[in-house]
Amino acid sequence: GTGEFTIGTQRIKGAVLQVGDLLYVTAPDHVWALDVRDGGERWHYFWKTRGGPHIGNRGAALWRDSLIFETVDNYLVSLDAQTGEERWHTEIASFEEQYFSTMAPIVVGDHLLVGTGNDLDAPGFLQSFDPETGELRIVGDDFDRPNGLCFSPDESILYVADSGEPRHIRAFDVVDGEHISNGRIFAVVRPGMPDGFRVDTKGNLFTSAWDGIQVYSPEGELLGKVLVPEERTANCSFGGPDKSRLFITADRSLYSIKLNVTGAQTP
Repeated sequence: GTGEFTIGTQRIKGAVLQVGDLLYVTAPDHVWALDVRDGGERWHYFWKTRGGPHIGNRGAALWRDSLIFETVDNYLVSLDAQTGEERWHTEIASFEEQYFSTMAPIVVGDHLLVGTGNDLDAPGFLQSFDPETGELRIVGDDFDRPNGLCFSPDESILYVADSGEPRHIRAFDVVDGEHISNGRIFAVVRPGMPDGFRVDTKGNLFTSAWDGIQVYSPEGELLGKVLVPEERTANCSFGGPDKSRLFITADRSLYSIKLNVTGAQTP
């Protein structure tokens, strides 16, 4: 392959997911599977949208052999991870009420968590789906614009970025693997707002912000920053052979930095 693929006027703002010899890359209405060795395209999926603000797509989730992502016009789509063939899709919010969906789903066991919000005064909400069938369970509905999702290394705490007016990250206790409780503010992110984020094996949280990547302890204390020479960052992800390299997506560029910590990732 040439290592090149066409995205038109779209921008890649989501975390790249590596599984074996494939890289999964998303943009609004598009998903690509690329060969990790040479960048050649294995398959490309195109979603025919109803419209909506095509500001970005934060990435995809993998459940068994299914690749799952959100569309801007409020659908959750499941694809065969090897072929790109669609398995199912289900609506997750009202398009007529001006909801839009850009965040990356997150898989915990047999639960698929997604969030959505809108530009009006209606609250955003966090939902849980059956990744095999698309069946819905509502988890929480008191957000403005829920965005990034991440769990603590032991999956006992769920972190949710609210990129709306609060511009903070909230933490919830996970109950019985299906419900959340004890919601509290974990960190207020300035400048800008939180978007995508990850945790390391010690429970430290690495979140995007407008000055780079901000690092918080499990207690919510700001430990430091990885500064990026652009206006803002959108997402980050741990990768590399030992999961110690942090990849950062910014306005125009993809950065990587070697750290002395290891990302918490479930194989």
